[in-house]
Amino acid sequence: TYYPTLRVALLGGWLHDQWFGHDSLLMSMETLREKLGTSVLLGIQNDKHVLYMLALQALVQPRPRLSTGTLRPICRAAAGKALLMHKFDSDIGRLVRRINAEEPDSTQHVKLRDLLEDLAQCRQREYALSEGAIVPGTSVLAMPLPRLPGQPAMALGVGAPVDWLQDNLDHVASTVRAQIAEIAAKPHG
Repeated sequence: TYYPTLRVALLGGWLHDQWFGHDSLLMSMETLREKLGTSVLLGIQNDKHVLYMLALQALVQPRPRLSTGTLRPICRAAAGKALLMHKFDSDIGRLVRRINAEEPDSTQHVKLRDLLEDLAQCRQREYALSEGAIVPGTSVLAMPLPRLPGQPAMALGVGAPVDWLQDNLDHVASTVRAQIAEIAAKPHG
């Protein structure tokens, strides 16, 4: 009995331009995919997961299976750890306790001390790695994005075969870092 009018579509137009316009985040992701030849993802926190809000598949084989809408455990996935990098350890501890309380399989519990040590290394090098922890044979390198006005915290990641990413780690990290610096320099709002 209800049908949206054209005004509803126009209401979100400014957001569409921010994400998909000429100088958009999507264009930055496409540039990163072209420069590296890897899959590229944009992740946000969704409760105790990281949600791949947008995923671009690599243009060359092998293509890691990174799909838009995928949920990964926030404490294990590189994009999730990139999102946790700027949180206080006390907030991370509360999240881990909740995750563990809701997980019936004790072998799947997150060890807080190990996670905090991993996050300390991530903060020091300014990126997180999954190194096959989620999908065997696939590694993701992810970094937090600067906060965009009115948007949740986001992480930008690239996915590639583990061996390739290990061999090209410095180049990939510097390329992602440079792309994030370009995103930060663009006017948002």
